[in-house]
Amino acid sequence: MCGIALALAVAGCSALSGTYPRNASLLPAASLRVTESTVVSLESLAGYAGAAAAAWVVLDPLAPNWHIEEAQLAPDRYLLSLAMKRIAAGGEGEARVVFHRRATRLAAAAGYEGYEVLSYSEGIDSLLPARRVGEGVIRLVHAGAQ
Repeated sequence: MCGIALALAVAGCSALSGTYPRNASLLPAASLRVTESTVVSLESLAGYAGAAAAAWVVLDPLAPNWHIEEAQLAPDRYLLSLAMKRIAAGGEGEARVVFHRRATRLAAAAGYEGYEVLSYSEGIDSLLPARRVGEGVIRLVHAGAQ
């Protein structure tokens, strides 16, 4: 598939004539009339699109807000470490909810009825930019066990 695309690109380039880069702009000197009194040039529109694409890459709104690492301390004990994305749009108060959701899934996957939180703390990682972190230890429990 990549070979076909490369062949088409090379074939297209061989059909070009003249000297490149030319003195003319890549974008035509045209404008888009948005309303009766608002006109936006194609150059400005391309700049806005580039800024929006850069913001999308940095913020990545479809990526999870929290990264979870787990370490098994004993057959029934786990350390869960949470770290929030450094640049996020919301989700600051979700640490405990994310912690409990992961603990519930861990217990179910291991065949346990539930879990007990032995320790839990939240804080701020002060690297630039700062981010929220959380850490806790759980003990998996069978039904009726304390």
